[in-house]
Amino acid sequence: EPFMQVAALVEAEETRAKLKARTQIQLEGANGNTPVVFDHSLDEAPSGVSFAPICRNLLGFLQFTPGGLVKVLRDSDKAGPLSNTAAVIPTGANLSETLLLALHPFDARRPDDLPSWERVAPTIAMLRADPIHASGPNDRYTRLVRAVLLVPEAEAGQVRHIRFAAGLALGDDPNAPDPMACYRINKDGKAIRISYNEGRSIWRDLPSLVPDPSKSRDIPAAVLGRAAYLCASLGEGDAPVKILTAGLASDQAKLLRWRAERIELPKALLTQPDAAEFLRIQVRFAEEIHSRLRSFSTSLIAQTMPEPNHKDTKARAKAIQANGPATAVFFSAAERALPKLMQQIAAGEIEAADRDWKTALAGAAKQSWTATRRSLGDSPAVLRADARTWPRFCSLLKTLTPPIRETRPTTAPEEVTA
Repeated sequence: EPFMQVAALVEAEETRAKLKARTQIQLEGANGNTPVVFDHSLDEAPSGVSFAPICRNLLGFLQFTPGGLVKVLRDSDKAGPLSNTAAVIPTGANLSETLLLALHPFDARRPDDLPSWERVAPTIAMLRADPIHASGPNDRYTRLVRAVLLVPEAEAGQVRHIRFAAGLALGDDPNAPDPMACYRINKDGKAIRISYNEGRSIWRDLPSLVPDPSKSRDIPAAVLGRAAYLCASLGEGDAPVKILTAGLASDQAKLLRWRAERIELPKALLTQPDAAEFLRIQVRFAEEIHSRLRSFSTSLIAQTMPEPNHKDTKARAKAIQANGPATAVFFSAAERALPKLMQQIAAGEIEAADRDWKTALAGAAKQSWTATRRSLGDSPAVLRADARTWPRFCSLLKTLTPPIRETRPTTAPEEVTA
């Protein structure tokens, strides 16, 4: 049986004579009606690649492929295990350390949790069957969620085409959270996976990456707890845990964005519940400040328009604010103070951490307000709107800094990249 492939496709009537371009399993490549900026591959004339890159494409595709139409053996199929997930990977100094940090413990109670290459070769009947839950992490992360069979070129040792069909569908099990995913509990008590949303940086979801003993609001990835325990067992209690988050976001079968971000967490934030809770409070406090700032900025924009209290005007102002620079400026400025905040919390300097973080948020709010204000120009309507909304903005600053007389910020906000 070929590695991570389904040999039965060469005999099945639906796939025996039907080939697809190898870019079908290349998520970053152009195929079908999925265009991408930096790839102009044609399904009718795919270029050939050697076995190493096509196998890497296959492994990534099986993990991150979104659910949607397949139309071979079944009309549609379930997504891969890490679809729409900011997958969490603790990383070491080299590949060996990374694999050990991410290694899940063996569960003797689940002898049926076998990787795909130790299971019975999939048949066409199995591919047509209903989705089933993963028997464990070995099954989850090697599940053939799509049936693929490489078609090598006889003379060149390359692959241009593949056979492709629906796979062994992975069922959703709410009682078995993904070990590499972090979750946020919504108001209805449902666990929502942390994913990548537009320009939102992953540090804003730090509350879901650190331990929450009550599990009432957040469920961190299980792999993080095991990595922290392993480091502590090896006498590396003071070394930070380096974390890579990577993933792909999609809307049904449409790919929206893929991203990778790195965070270094002091060990105390993964092993000490009180430290983790204080970090959670501070990050969520930043979100609260941004929410109030966004409301004031929206009001400022609406005041520059006719009928500022009309619901349509408010809707237009809200859209302008959302597409403007304010949010990016605020969180980019706040992010620069985040490493210091985490170090102070890990060292037990709680009062200093609270004071310095609020000061940083005040500076971020000033930069954000200035960015919004300057984007509107200096017309008489803008000047009047500024005069009406400025006191409300000052009241926000007073919650972050000692009561001093505020002056209007005049320095231009630092340039922010998307």
